[in-house]
Amino acid sequence: MPISFPHAPAAAIALISEHLALPPRSARRGVATETAGGPAIGGQHQIYTIPGEAILRGELLAAAQSVGWRYLVMEDGDVIVAAELSGHTDRDLAFAQTSTGAFVHGMSNAIALAERLDDVQRRDYELRLLRIPAAYFVAVWLHHETDDLLVPLAPAPAGIDPERVYVPQELLPHLIPVVQKNAVLGRE
Repeated sequence: MPISFPHAPAAAIALISEHLALPPRSARRGVATETAGGPAIGGQHQIYTIPGEAILRGELLAAAQSVGWRYLVMEDGDVIVAAELSGHTDRDLAFAQTSTGAFVHGMSNAIALAERLDDVQRRDYELRLLRIPAAYFVAVWLHHETDDLLVPLAPAPAGIDPERVYVPQELLPHLIPVVQKNAVLGRE
């Protein structure tokens, strides 16, 4: 089964198009494979964050909080920018930021890796983005009702291999010391 992309607020595409000065054209499926006619907006997924305190308590995905939406803007089959929105409904949706660079390209690579996984071929996983600011950690989160998979994006904290698939509990032993160190240094 392909990776699923959740239904996002209806106003999202228009809001992103307005801020990026693009025609409001959405991709045919989550991540566009054909973008003739200029950039397409797709790959919508929710953004989740986990506070450092939760990591120190040994919590991971159960402590994740949805903070908004992220879309991938694609042209000629490549992701060129990620656009983020805060809010969850048409009423509270607001443009937050755009990003380019390593995490955007890493996201594209991680999605391609995930689509080839046997687990993803057998079950329907929802695409999400996970951030743990206190550890400087970003990962693709593949969510299924019975299990979850994480694919960290580069650069990743020491001991964590980017673009490798992890079950969530494998990451805690690597994340806890990073959060502890950053808290001591006042970087949390």
